[in-house]
Amino acid sequence: MVELKLIPVEEFNRVRNASIDKYEKLKLIADMCRANTLVEVKRAGSGASRLELQRDGYCGLDVL
Repeated sequence: MVELKLIPVEEFNRVRNASIDKYEKLKLIADMCRANTLVEVKRAGSGASRLELQRDGYCGLDVL
């Protein structure tokens, strides 16, 4: 069985600090947030409170 892991905050920081187009950066971070959300949904089952905390923590990056 495949083990699902969250994309760590260090990777978000690495993307945020990358010298790439800001719209490409936003698209990449959005994809990373979606991936983390899917992992959290899988882990949480029917519970949403933990999921929302994780999502807000990773997607609250200021990239512009």
